[in-house]
Amino acid sequence: MAGLFRAAFPSVSLIDESGNLTPAWRGFFQSLYARTGGSNGVSSDTTALEAELEAERQARIAADQALTGGLTAERTARQNADTTETTARVGADTAERNARIAADALLVPIAQLCTMWAGCNLAFLPTADPGGNKPWNDGGHIAVGTPSIAVVGVGLEDGTGRWGLQDGTGAWQWG
Repeated sequence: MAGLFRAAFPSVSLIDESGNLTPAWRGFFQSLYARTGGSNGVSSDTTALEAELEAERQARIAADQALTGGLTAERTARQNADTTETTARVGADTAERNARIAADALLVPIAQLCTMWAGCNLAFLPTADPGGNKPWNDGGHIAVGTPSIAVVGVGLEDGTGRWGLQDGTGAWQWG
């Protein structure tokens, strides 16, 4: 098998005294011709081959141009969609900001709220629960839908997960 892949060059001259190829070299060229596929694929008419190569080159150029056009269209569509989304988001953010500014303008500052609350005369509130989750004055607290026996206050959670009392009265008292 090793002999099939080795080319043994003849040691005689290439041509004889009459200018013809010597038999040793003729045999070498014939074996080389057979090993390399013989005459398959060899054409003396290169015009058809050149036309096929040119047609392939043109097809590749057209495919590259189509791909470039497709990529450009995709990039443009994505950029347009991003621009549209950005514009919509900026508009929504502006509307939200304006709505918040308008809502904040209606708020009363805490210092003014305390002053306003202190000046309120809540004597008009009923002194018994009118029902329907309406506010009423239980004598020291404003209650809304809360029975008079309920403890009104706020507790603080200590580190144990249980509720501790804010002060010695049992809870913060409102009112």
